[in-house]
Amino acid sequence: MKQCNASCTELLLNATDKLPPITFVSPAKPPPKPKILLILPGGGYQKVMVKKEGTVIARHFASQGFVSFVCDYPIGPRGTLSIRAKNVQPIIDSAMATLNFIRESASDPRFGGNLDLSAIALVGFSAGGHLSLCLCEQDKLKNTSYPPIHAALLIYPTLRSPTCWCVAGGLWIVPSIFGQRFFKDKGEHCFCYGSCPSAMSRLMPTLPPHVMCVTVSGDMLLPAFKHSRILVAAMEKAGKVARYLHAGPFYLYHGCGLHSCWGEDGKEFFREAFNLVDDGQQKDKTRM
Repeated sequence: MKQCNASCTELLLNATDKLPPITFVSPAKPPPKPKILLILPGGGYQKVMVKKEGTVIARHFASQGFVSFVCDYPIGPRGTLSIRAKNVQPIIDSAMATLNFIRESASDPRFGGNLDLSAIALVGFSAGGHLSLCLCEQDKLKNTSYPPIHAALLIYPTLRSPTCWCVAGGLWIVPSIFGQRFFKDKGEHCFCYGSCPSAMSRLMPTLPPHVMCVTVSGDMLLPAFKHSRILVAAMEKAGKVARYLHAGPFYLYHGCGLHSCWGEDGKEFFREAFNLVDDGQQKDKTRM
């Protein structure tokens, strides 16, 4: 375990045949039964921003008493004439394996020996936000033994799979309809929640009870009206509660990572989602 600063420690777990590289970040003095964040960085399914949208974020939430697992998911083979991943399903499988590893390691002394499996939240950036949604759906289908995911914080997420034509419809200057007519809800397109209504309908009942979407004002790559607002509108239509924050100065760009415009709001979201009265020790209001 490496001391990354005075307030938290880090442990790098190397990749195995079944798991991607994972970085575990813990407060120097964690609470007796810490709640858990699985952090999925972005990178457009071209790379993984492990530091900027991973370990830096984990340290930010360590002050609330959270332990974090940062998933450096493999991108895998690239598509023809593309620098993006060719298939998203193997990436989802890798994230799912990481989630299962966390659950199976609740009593592992390397991670404190007493993780709270009823309190797992996802934090996803950009492509990692899309991956978080995919993971919610897959976990609902496959998980029968553990408590479900409790919350999801999505920072400038994309709602489209990068592996089919409709990804272009999520860009600012391309009509949203682009790609929709070429595919139905099957193959890679079944993960295009922003362009495939049946995929979005399938996603809705699998979402956790607490969801927050954050978009930044200067995002000229993945504009809110083609991504986060579509998700929030679908949740409201389905009778679900979603917290939405459009923040930051006009020049704040997509991929900015941790920023004051959402950092404290993110903490407040988790404070409410987990009913915390004390951040560092994670004391539950209902148990006082």
